Amino acid sequence: MPRTEDQIEIVLTRALSSGDEDGTGLLSFAAIKTLLRAAGLGLTRIQIIALMSEAQEEEDDSVAYDRFVKNIAPMALSFIDYDHQAKMAQIVPAYRSTEEYFTVQGMNQQEFEVLALLCTIIYTVPTS
Repeated sequence: MPRTEDQIEIVLTRALSSGDEDGTGLLSFAAIKTLLRAAGLGLTRIQIIALMSEAQEEEDDSVAYDRFVKNIAPMALSFIDYDHQAKMAQIVPAYRSTEEYFTVQGMNQQEFEVLALLCTIIYTVPTS
């Protein structure tokens, strides 16, 4: 497994260039998604979606994969680096227990959950 950004760039570039049959340096979003899945890095579907969100679309609905690889290398490395995952496993549960975990429309987690419960009650009460 790659342990540095340079190493992950090499692995990702090789994986993506294998799908560039024309040698244009461009790939479709679908091709990149497929090639990331096949790269052997153990990326999850959610991780691939996160990486794909960094893709910059060219005029012809394709992505210049060299630039894409440089942009995503740090994120991809954090996804597969065991030491990073171990640190996150310790931090995330503590963070999720705080009110700062997420906000939706200006509401913290607790406020959102109360509103969601009220909406569920309101919309599931049978009408006569």
